[in-house]
Amino acid sequence: MVNHFICSSSDFWIPMARQLFNDMHVYGIKPNVWTYGVLLAGLCKNAQLDEAVALLREMESNGVAPGIFIYNILIHCLCKAGQLKDVENLVSDLLSKGLVPDRVACNTLIKGFCKKGLLSRAIELLNKMKQSGC
Repeated sequence: MVNHFICSSSDFWIPMARQLFNDMHVYGIKPNVWTYGVLLAGLCKNAQLDEAVALLREMESNGVAPGIFIYNILIHCLCKAGQLKDVENLVSDLLSKGLVPDRVACNTLIKGFCKKGLLSRAIELLNKMKQSGC
């Protein structure tokens, strides 16, 4: 049901989805990684990046471990918004948790670097990908 609300690109649906998400807690239903992912994607889709990052922190504090696909959602949205410093912090965070950026994350980062005119950073990352067999 949350997915239905989030699929619409409208600020109208986000509060409803968030309320439904909160109601899950009230009724003892623990959101899983997929539930968090859907809400996170909706927040990102609606350019509510601060709230999306806060949701990631909430997810972690509730004992739900974000996988690389959760990080990819945020990496994509932050790159799209041109917030590369935040992306770098996020990548450091995922690396500190033992996760490794996959091809999706690396390609998104390369695109983000290129859009900001940071071609040397993009080439550096591309070379690291080649070395790691990615």
